[in-house]
Amino acid sequence: MKHIVIWRQALLVLCLSCSSFAFSQEEKEIRQNGISVNESNELIEQLKNMPFIEVGKGVSFQSKNNTFGMTMRARMQSLLEFDLDEDFHHTSMDAEVKRIRLNFEGYVLSPKLLYSIQLGFAPNDTRTVPNGNANFVRNAILYYKPNSTWNFGVGQAKIKSNRAHSNSSSALEFVDRSIVDGQFHLDRDFGFFGEFFHRVAGTFNVSAKASITTGEGRNWGSNGSESGFAYTGRLELFPFGTFKGKGEALEGDYEYEETPKLMLGGAYSYNDKSTRVHGQNGAIIPDGETRTLKTYYADLVLKYRGFAFVTDFMGRACGCLLYTSPSPRDR
Repeated sequence: MKHIVIWRQALLVLCLSCSSFAFSQEEKEIRQNGISVNESNELIEQLKNMPFIEVGKGVSFQSKNNTFGMTMRARMQSLLEFDLDEDFHHTSMDAEVKRIRLNFEGYVLSPKLLYSIQLGFAPNDTRTVPNGNANFVRNAILYYKPNSTWNFGVGQAKIKSNRAHSNSSSALEFVDRSIVDGQFHLDRDFGFFGEFFHRVAGTFNVSAKASITTGEGRNWGSNGSESGFAYTGRLELFPFGTFKGKGEALEGDYEYEETPKLMLGGAYSYNDKSTRVHGQNGAIIPDGETRTLKTYYADLVLKYRGFAFVTDFMGRACGCLLYTSPSPRDR
């Protein structure tokens, strides 16, 4: 019995020695790689606290404590255009990168506090503003969305005026928007924005959008004392319910609406004492003069089982012609 106890004690000492030797060898190996045991534990802890990263519709980052989230997207559109004569002989060619955009969207501190940033880098995106300012910032706005009914924003963003221009250029069925929209759209501006959405009864929904902006367009900067502000309001009616996947902002029925969906929209913008010929767009009115512009819109979107019909009506009124001396009332 005594010999058995001695053998057990010897075996225990041998196991402990082997464990100690293995641990010392592992620690020595870790140190040889330049990382101590404590540093290794710290690294593991940092990896545990790293944000979630997801690749899908863009690259998304989200902190573990839900205080920050961001999705980054990029897109480009290239244009290749040929001109042919009556005998189908090549006369000219236009090849360019028409659009290249970089988008950052997400929230800070709370999912109710949202932000949206869009930068443009193509020649069409970065054309210098008539007053000489750089023009690559398209959207830079902070939103507060307390619930699904209200949405408030401050910064630079697209004015919700007509359907054709509210649609993203990534959601068009043709190469570009119509030439009519090119003359009458309000594009982007800096100011305050508000949106309201409410289900009235059954499938009938209503959406109202409004903004108070500088009236001179994106990246303009300071206004002179003669210039006023732009006041824009838009009302949208959805008598048969809302579209799938915000289909009212997409051309074509990609979601394949099983039941008819209709949107009736109208908007009005009052740009007080604008310094540019088209309000938020166009050249500077010469001789330091200003004009008050009144722009109005009406549009319709109908979709059903792959069929889509969209139409727009728009116009603009001004108190006097550009090269006619205005009265104080028409300035």
